[in-house]
Amino acid sequence: TSGVYIYGAQFEAGSYPTSYIQSEAGGTVSRVADAITGAGDATLFSSVNSSGVLFAEIAALSDDGTDRDITLSSGNSANFARIRISATTGNIGYNIVVGGSTQALILLAGYTQTDAHKIAVRWAVNDFSLWIDGSEVSTDVSGSVFGASALTTLNFSDYNGTSNRFFGNAKTVAVYNYLTDAQMISLTTP
Repeated sequence: TSGVYIYGAQFEAGSYPTSYIQSEAGGTVSRVADAITGAGDATLFSSVNSSGVLFAEIAALSDDGTDRDITLSSGNSANFARIRISATTGNIGYNIVVGGSTQALILLAGYTQTDAHKIAVRWAVNDFSLWIDGSEVSTDVSGSVFGASALTTLNFSDYNGTSNRFFGNAKTVAVYNYLTDAQMISLTTP
């Protein structure tokens, strides 16, 4: 009839919360990397090959001199759309590579990487743009887009799934068909 019952309490050594790890009383369990599976496949991504949007509402865990990527790709360096929190302090950017050739690439300075940002990269033929926190911050009006079925994989890392892993907080990651400027403003406004 009195007292406090606590289940699943977890002390955090770091400055950010981690997922609950169930263990036996007094036991120790090592954390494995959190992973996302079933986020999409070639069928889902096929509609964005000629024009689309990769969106992420994200923040880095720390500004520690490492690149952190979210990439929609062919699973290799031939075709990818990438959002990057850069190893360079304060830089956020994007990269579009089609058929192994860079179509658009930009890194912009002046952002606090550990703050949450709504970032979207949009592509269509001769129409590439980066939107951060409600504003179009970069455009490129020359370049080609992905061929049919080029984009098959969403990674919280570089296109290969093994480097530039995204260590951070991700509230939302989404892929859309091409959006208008008004829709991009609405999507990325904090």
